[in-house]
Amino acid sequence: MTLSYFLYKAAGAFVTLPGSLILLCLAASLYFLLPRRNHRGRRVSPVLFPVFLALLLFLLSLPVFAKLILMPLERGFSFDLPESEKRTAVLVLAGGVEGRRSEGGGLVFSMGAETLQRFVAGCAAAEGLQCPLIYSGGYPEKASPEEIGEMVRRTASNISFRGPLIVEGRSRTTGENFELSAPLLQNTGAERVIVVTTAYHLKRSLREAGRFLSGLEIVPLPSGLLEDEGKTTPMDFLPSPSAFLHTAAAVKEYIGSATSAIFSRPALP
Repeated sequence: MTLSYFLYKAAGAFVTLPGSLILLCLAASLYFLLPRRNHRGRRVSPVLFPVFLALLLFLLSLPVFAKLILMPLERGFSFDLPESEKRTAVLVLAGGVEGRRSEGGGLVFSMGAETLQRFVAGCAAAEGLQCPLIYSGGYPEKASPEEIGEMVRRTASNISFRGPLIVEGRSRTTGENFELSAPLLQNTGAERVIVVTTAYHLKRSLREAGRFLSGLEIVPLPSGLLEDEGKTTPMDFLPSPSAFLHTAAAVKEYIGSATSAIFSRPALP
């Protein structure tokens, strides 16, 4: 892991949730602990901050709020693939890898829940289109590209996927997913690429795909939604741990989209 990558991840951790809440609490603590030189100004009561923090956490943990903030990200994508005569490849973007200790003491890597959902959707698309599948995503802090490759091939065997499979196991960011997959797509001779990821992640992915995959027709394929599209019920107004996680994912995605729109090359050296 390079220093620049660590600083990039550290900055992201404290801009998004829950890091931003930690900074907010630290800032409030300094505000109430440090003496003020100007005593003429009215000081905010320390009692108000816990109330404000409780209300903020309540809002961020509501399923109805998670649905509201995710809606602009998740809506507008079809789960059906358009037919085409162009030569096609499927590109699955990883979304997390898990390591566990084996009986021999070594680490065995498995796809996280979101990655597995994306991979299964990608395999179904590749089988239906009879085209190659490219898995893109590494775990450079812990897993080598070879270990990522073994994980992907083992998972493909477990779900009985027998099609052409290519693994790119070095990328760390969405930008690098496409940057490092571009030559692999070129080697397949693909004219069209099906980008498979979770719906909330598609808009940023398509922006990065357009940057690195010029000349290819890019088709989005959502693997799933974080929040369902069913009707709102009274339960949606009760705080939920999963709703907080979904809100945090949405906030991270909005910040990531803004960052990728500002910087031309989000992939770090």
